[in-house]
Amino acid sequence: MKIAAVLMAIVLCVASSYADDPKQMGKDLGAAATDKYGNKDGLKTNLVNPIISNNTPLSTLDGSKSFNAQLVCPSSKKFLEVFIQPGASGDITTIIANEDTNMDGTSDYAYQAPFPVSGVCANGVISCGIGTWSNCNYYKWVADESYRVTLQDAGGIVNVGGCYCVNNSCGSNLVWNNLSMVLKDLGGGVAGAVSAKNAKFTISNVQIDGTSIIYYGQDSGNCSTVTSAYGSSSPDKYYSNFAALNADVSNQVISQSGDPNSYYNLLTAASYNTQSQRDVKQCSMNRVVNVSTIKKSKTAETQITCSAGNNACSTCQQEVFSALGFAVEGYIATEMIVAGQQLVTWWNNGCGAGDPFATGCGPHSTWIAGNYLDYYVCQTGGTMKVTVFAEHKDDVLNEAIDNKCQALESDPKCKLKEETVDSVMTYRNFNPTSVTPLASCQTFSGEVQSFNVCRDWWQKSRTYMCDKGVGYDFTDAQKRLQTITTTTRDNTSSFYYSDLRQDSSGNWITESTNTLLPERDMYGDCEIICKVKSVDTDTQAAAAGNTSQYRQGTQCGTFFYKTCSNGSCPVGAGEQIVKDCQCINEFAEAAAIVQTLRQAGKDMVCSDGTAKPLQ
Repeated sequence: MKIAAVLMAIVLCVASSYADDPKQMGKDLGAAATDKYGNKDGLKTNLVNPIISNNTPLSTLDGSKSFNAQLVCPSSKKFLEVFIQPGASGDITTIIANEDTNMDGTSDYAYQAPFPVSGVCANGVISCGIGTWSNCNYYKWVADESYRVTLQDAGGIVNVGGCYCVNNSCGSNLVWNNLSMVLKDLGGGVAGAVSAKNAKFTISNVQIDGTSIIYYGQDSGNCSTVTSAYGSSSPDKYYSNFAALNADVSNQVISQSGDPNSYYNLLTAASYNTQSQRDVKQCSMNRVVNVSTIKKSKTAETQITCSAGNNACSTCQQEVFSALGFAVEGYIATEMIVAGQQLVTWWNNGCGAGDPFATGCGPHSTWIAGNYLDYYVCQTGGTMKVTVFAEHKDDVLNEAIDNKCQALESDPKCKLKEETVDSVMTYRNFNPTSVTPLASCQTFSGEVQSFNVCRDWWQKSRTYMCDKGVGYDFTDAQKRLQTITTTTRDNTSSFYYSDLRQDSSGNWITESTNTLLPERDMYGDCEIICKVKSVDTDTQAAAAGNTSQYRQGTQCGTFFYKTCSNGSCPVGAGEQIVKDCQCINEFAEAAAIVQTLRQAGKDMVCSDGTAKPLQ
């Protein structure tokens, strides 16, 4: 994102002056971008180096503004410097490597090769007899855990590569004549050894100063980055221990399986969704709780003989309630018939099964001769017939699960995708979230009492993906695509095609579209390039010896193809134009070279030990 923002800023700084002519703006910006970033050197110099080095500013496309755009990483002014000094024999008698191992801007380690170097390799050197190609020993660059480089015995030429001879046995002044190449190869071998120990060291820039090559670097492993809960923060460890990758992959699968938002689950869910047609079905599970009131009633008749006097009243009352045969709870209605007179009296639950005539036990609504009936009966004495009707109420808590997901749960073609329990997401992307809601309580009231009910969950909402058992049918889409592709015509100033599609009723209808096109510029049939040649010295070394030992000369030509800019061929130092700017087609030559290499390879390698004719 940072790099994209930087590039956008570069473009906007230039684009503002072309607001009235977007076509010309596109042409000019394209040409400027090609000139500045269109080759590897331009891309490295103008973009890569500025964003990873604090010494190289980033400039706008037209070069009118420059600014510091380095990513936040530790950077060194001089990460590595390799100095060489050739001797009279052509051998490199002195090689010194200076390093800044901790990227603090100061060199803290130096190494000098303890022997003269007769040949240079991509990852090491060759030391032979002074000025000769005999008694050769082979060494490769290695670095320790602190990134300090040394030369160690390679055990033969098979363990070094890209080697060539530099001393007088192969030619005169080879190091001086090819100083830039020699420095780059030696420095590349040293830098490669350091990177093998710490792949996060990034080379941001390379400069050659006389007989020294200087590398500017950055420790990309300590950049300010967005952290992630998954993956390895040190992927470079697999560079030297690739076997650990399988075990770490398994651990990542286990770790990410429990996270529905992880890349693993997102990818596996996407795979599940695309295998065949599926329906999305939703359902719910609800905990249903209510209170029902159960009523019990009973009627009892009895005759009670009461003695005269106040002391007999309580005895009569107890006998009346004993006639019911069960404890009185809730509200009761009592009907008393005495001497042809009827009295209905209600007592509430506050009296229990004790004395319903006590203070506060309910209304005494009917008077006889100025007294309560019960008092009257008790005072006069005698026998009375009492009919008692009692009603008893009980509240009962009822609980059930209304499971509307049962059919989907038992269907093997349906897979749970998402679940929300009491507004808490417990399942996402076909995987549990490992989050569960806390238990909660609700109050339910009846006619007699209230119940406080606590449960782990009350309501669940689910989404299932159900396999329809059939694959996707793209017949209609192919039919429409064929109609569009077969009828498309470019009329230069307009673009025409017919579209065949279905309406809301499923009927096929044909629509014709003719879109006006802007004026177009004319372009050539090819990219204008040129072919150049540079004369180089070839002293490559292998197990059989070096080039000078089995060829008459060490001079060779190297050909390059370059993109022309403004009709001019960008010729470098020591290069000569073979073919100037034009359309160049040398496919036949390239095919012949490839075929030659293929046949040469078959001639040199017999995998089963039996020579075969070239094919």
